[in-house]
Amino acid sequence: MEEHSGIIVDDLHFARVLLHVYGHITEDVGDLSKASIYIRDSYHGKLKPSHLDFDRKKRTFHIVYHILGANDSYPIESGDYYLRLKSQGVKYYSYLAPALRHCEKDGRLRYVPTQEDIDKGDTDKTPYQFTFSRNTAKHGREVFEMYSMMDLDEDTLYFRVNYQPQLEDMGIIYNLKQRFREWKDNTRKAFNPFKESILIKHFNKLEEKRKKRRAAGAKPTILFASGSRATLSGNEEFIYNRMKERNLLDNYNILFNFKSNINERYGAHGAFRFTKQLAMSDIILIDDFLPFVYKFDYPSDVKFVQVWHACGAFKSLGFEREGKPGAPKTNTRVHKCYTHMPVSSEHSGRHHAEAFGLPEKVFLPIGIPRTDIFFDEEYKKDMVARLQQEYPIIRQRNKVYLYAPTFRGNNAVDAGFPMERVDWKKWGAFLKERNELLLVKMHPFVKKPIKIPEEYKDYILDMSEYREVNDILFISDVMITDYSSVMYEFSLLRRPMYFYAFDQRMYENSRDFYEPYEETVPSPSVIVKTFPALLHALEDTDNYDYDALDRFVRKNFKYTDGKSTDRFIDEIILK
Repeated sequence: MEEHSGIIVDDLHFARVLLHVYGHITEDVGDLSKASIYIRDSYHGKLKPSHLDFDRKKRTFHIVYHILGANDSYPIESGDYYLRLKSQGVKYYSYLAPALRHCEKDGRLRYVPTQEDIDKGDTDKTPYQFTFSRNTAKHGREVFEMYSMMDLDEDTLYFRVNYQPQLEDMGIIYNLKQRFREWKDNTRKAFNPFKESILIKHFNKLEEKRKKRRAAGAKPTILFASGSRATLSGNEEFIYNRMKERNLLDNYNILFNFKSNINERYGAHGAFRFTKQLAMSDIILIDDFLPFVYKFDYPSDVKFVQVWHACGAFKSLGFEREGKPGAPKTNTRVHKCYTHMPVSSEHSGRHHAEAFGLPEKVFLPIGIPRTDIFFDEEYKKDMVARLQQEYPIIRQRNKVYLYAPTFRGNNAVDAGFPMERVDWKKWGAFLKERNELLLVKMHPFVKKPIKIPEEYKDYILDMSEYREVNDILFISDVMITDYSSVMYEFSLLRRPMYFYAFDQRMYENSRDFYEPYEETVPSPSVIVKTFPALLHALEDTDNYDYDALDRFVRKNFKYTDGKSTDRFIDEIILK
């Protein structure tokens, strides 16, 4: 019996602009009389082969794709494309034969010539990839790259395409406009150092003014800022509201500066306004990466506080990513201005100290303000009642599951999620049989909606547009995630959670973790790699390993008393 079920790829190579794939179908697939073989991705659909030899009796095939013409006579669009088999309504993946399972760390297939190849003199080092680029004055740069890839978790074959087409010939006016936009963008970048020097000079002048005002007895100023939230929210909102409850706001001048996303520009007026606010503030609070603030040198008497949005020590950050995509420059100024940062535990503090290249004393294990609601019984009760009123179906179900995976990709631009790894029909049938409900909360970066089968819309609810995932946690009896830091907050409720990590090795290779994944989650026993294994785990959540969950909480939270916001105010604001 073969190791995998479905397509086994025995050989593949690129010959000029043609991709050739040879293979066979395993016996356990059964009758192939109506079977079809194709390559497709999640967004662009099936590609059209130039040639297909499919011997259904011998169960072998040879499929050929013209990579610059398989997309309705045009080049294949950027994306990840899988070779699939469909037979009798069942879809199968393709798996690489053992001889082909040589790859680089990122999964790109690496050619290892056999002795026969060497004897023939056939030792081309790149038969598994096609790369092409050119640059013309009229149309600009064009890039087409197609790599044969191996899924590091399952030995499956897929093809990664990066296609950047040239500008179409839309006429001289259109092309001139495009060139002007490029020139304008390049000019803006060239003038950035000049603009920054003006802002820094402006900051330094205002800073002297701040010192004089403070020496004259003026109230200290607190600035709440964010580059990814349009209004006061998250940890900053908890801190502000608690200061208001304690009648502390009157002792300070309070400033705010928010913008909805990191790519939104401040403009000239906004840049000077923010610079003034930074220079005139004695305590500065930000809640995430905020590039604008790192250009200035802050005096030693200014408290610069990063109230980071996540708990725990999970995915690698900053300098922990050295050698991987997204690692910072060695001489970066990013994060170096922080004087204080609240963390949930000493363990988390060590993680962030390494990531940001700062002393451990900067990281105070006083707890994360927004976790206080997990110990506020009145708040939890009110939130459950509010959600039940908004979604009456919750009251009718025996149990509520939450599926909250993180996105795949590098950032908001290329983020997505492999929806084909979740069988919504099987999950819906599982839920209907047990009269249970599934809430799905995709990461905000994932814009593609999930396709819930019509017959299961009373058992699966898409909650991706709901703003606060923490509120949904209170209504959830069991959570399923993968690599999301939401696991830390949910652990405070002491409820079962499972980790559907179908692409663990691939994710480790691209993003990586602070500690091995098996040591990061509560227990290796709660990791599942296949969808059937996930449903099997959900059949018996009553026998969950709560001792492992308790150890997880003790490791990642120094305090579990609901007083993190007060500690923040007492030890950072008032001290």
